[in-house]
Parts: sequence; C-alpha cells; structure tokens
Amino acid sequence: KSGNSSFKSSIVVQAVRPVFNTAYETPLLNLNDNKFSFDYTENENLVFNERQFSGKNLIDVISFYVYTILGYDGDSFKVKGGQPWFEKAQKILVKNLLAQKVVCFDTETTSLNEMETELIGMSFCYRKGLAYYIPISENQEEAKKTLEIFRPFFEKKEILKIAHNLKFDYKVLKHYGVEVEGAIFDTMIAHYLLNPDGRHGMDYLSEIYLNYKPVSIESLIGKKGKNQGTLRDVSLEEQTNYAAEDADVTFQLYEIFAPQLKKEGVEDLFYHIEMPLMRVLAKMEFAGISLDENWLIQESKDLENDLKNLETKIFELCGEEFNMN
Repeated sequence: KSGNSSFKSSIVVQAVRPVFNTAYETPLLNLNDNKFSFDYTENENLVFNERQFSGKNLIDVISFYVYTILGYDGDSFKVKGGQPWFEKAQKILVKNLLAQKVVCFDTETTSLNEMETELIGMSFCYRKGLAYYIPISENQEEAKKTLEIFRPFFEKKEILKIAHNLKFDYKVLKHYGVEVEGAIFDTMIAHYLLNPDGRHGMDYLSEIYLNYKPVSIESLIGKKGKNQGTLRDVSLEEQTNYAAEDADVTFQLYEIFAPQLKKEGVEDLFYHIEMPLMRVLAKMEFAGISLDENWLIQESKDLENDLKNLETKIFELCGEEFNMN
C-alpha cells in the first residue's frame, strides 16, 4: 500500500534497483528478463527496514517486496528452491513491527459474528501512506500458525495498538487464542468522546477529517443480504488495496484524534476509563453468561401469577373491571 495523501495502492511491477541485505551485501531481489526471483539466505536475523532501500520509489519497492514474498503466485514471480518465503517475510515484518512504538492493525473476516467468524487477513500500518496486508489461509491449522508468528506483536505491552472498533478485532483474535496486550487506542471511541452526537464510522470519519472516500466493502462483495460474499471472493490485489487502506486511514485518524483528546481534556477519561472498560466488555461478551433455564421458567410462571393477583386486587378496590392496559 503506497502513497501519502492520495492513498494510491498498487502492486509494483518494477524496482528502481536491486534490494540488498545490508549484513551480507547480497541481493535478495533480482530483476532478470522482467521477472523477479528471490535468493534464499540462512540469515535468521535479517532485519527488514526502509534503510535497506533507496530511490524515489522507496515505499513502492518495500510494498512490492513484502507483498510478493508473502506468497503471490502470479506468472511473473518465481520463488527459488521452494523456500517458505511467505513465512520468512511474515517473521521479518513482525520484527519490524516490534521495533515500533505505535502500530495500527485491522482484521478482515468472513462475518461480523466474532464467535463464529474466520480471519481472511490482517493489515498493519505504523506510518502514513505505508501499510502491509497478511492474507490468512482458509485452512484453520495454517491460520493458527500465521497467528502464532504475529503473537509477539499483539502481546508486546510496550506497543500502542490502534484499531477502529477495536472490541471486534480484540474478540476475533481472542477466538484464535491471541490476546491484545498493552496500551490500546480505539479511534471510534476517541471520536465519540470528541463528538458524542456525531457519526463514528471509519468511512465517514475519513471523508470528514481526511477528505478522502475509502473503497466501500459493498463495492467489492455486494450489498448486505443473503447473496453478499466475503473478501475471499475477490482477488488478493483487491484484498490488499482494501485492507491496507483501512489500516492507513485508521492510523491517520489516530494522528488527528490523539492530540485532540489531550486538548479537550478527555485524555485521562479515554486511557484510564474507556479503554480498560472496552477490554472488560470484550471479555464479558466473549465469555458469555450461564443461564439456569429451569429457574427462569419457574420465575416467569411466578411473575404471571403475581400479576393476576394484583389485577384481581385492583378490580376489587375499584368495584369494577376495566382494561388494565
């Protein structure tokens, strides 16, 4: 996902120069006959960061590099030696995320029912105009393996984690056994404190505060109803554009709302009341409640009898019957 104010998102098909592993000065990305290939390295400590790249299309090269080695299998790309580059790339990205102080994340799912939904993908953004999308396998065992790779990020308490309607993402990840630890920032709740009577949807806030209209989910999967699809029904490129945009927009909203919370004097309320409460509510909703059905049935009968006795007493006091309703 590349671009700044324009939110341009694209799959880059050419690099301005080879990408180098600075530790060994060996090319990781080669351009031969308009085809990209990747040289395998045993360097498990490889750190992926912007300093490894140069040129005016810096962000495009980074985005292309990560997108491709996450598993793009188009005709133009080839992974040498069958090495698991998609997993290595995820680990490299996690190392990069762990080095950040503030990261926005978003989950894409098959439905809005957090207890039954499946993850389709996750996106991350820690700088305006730069976002990463991680597609998740439909195979739930493979999906759990991917979540395990990203567990250190979600559980690192020193990173402020941002999301819009974070309670949803919190429960989705908890369903996969991953806890979102540390400080959190929900841009939806932040805007509620700043403008309680306003609308709080991300698309609306983007138009108001960023003067940008994001891609609507309905334009990709159809209108709500029984025939609506999921992001799994669209291409990986469309998934990437949509999900990366969501993370980027939310990160930019955070940059606007965070200082406003302090300016309006509601920063303490947000961090010490609203965010802890969000976690409590999420855990309560996730755990659910236990019902004593037999007691409830009997209680219903007892209440019905009490109402009938009260009705009879009222009629006696009034000397006549009438419509109590």
